[in-house]
Amino acid sequence: MSYSRTERIRQELLATYKWLLSLFKPSDRWQLVDYPVITIHKDNSDFKGPSRLKPVEWSARIVRWHISGSGDTEQEAIEKLRSALESKREKDKVLPRPGTKVPIEFASQQLISNFKHLEADFVYRILRIEWAWMSDESSLWDFHSEENNDEYYRRIQDVYGVDVSDIQGAKIARILEKISNFQH
Repeated sequence: MSYSRTERIRQELLATYKWLLSLFKPSDRWQLVDYPVITIHKDNSDFKGPSRLKPVEWSARIVRWHISGSGDTEQEAIEKLRSALESKREKDKVLPRPGTKVPIEFASQQLISNFKHLEADFVYRILRIEWAWMSDESSLWDFHSEENNDEYYRRIQDVYGVDVSDIQGAKIARILEKISNFQH
């Protein structure tokens, strides 16, 4: 999303203000209210795609950070952002100072890297694309706009002789693991 120059300046001022306020509060007490949060409303009334891909109307995010929440109402988006912030706190034990720039964190590739030999073949023969960057969190859902994964499950069954329809979330790393185990 592109912001006007005025909006970018407003966001930077908000981030600076929240950073200054954070200097007067212990880091273990920082809550969502201490962060520079913006909300965005999107009119999706003209959306024509599959229902599972219908964009939500509201998003909330922390300025200078790549963490967000979305929902059908502004309050729902803010609550999901609050939940994401608390998950971050639980994982890392400490939150970045409000108003600071936080770099993007990519999902782990630890599991999927065990199947590099199979990954390229899977991308070409099952996803039917030339290449893809995938993490342990990548799912079949990320690579199509259909209402279900049935076509991909059929392809996997035809190509590798393995039924992977039981894999929760259709996580590709787990699918590759099951295919690899079946082949040995």
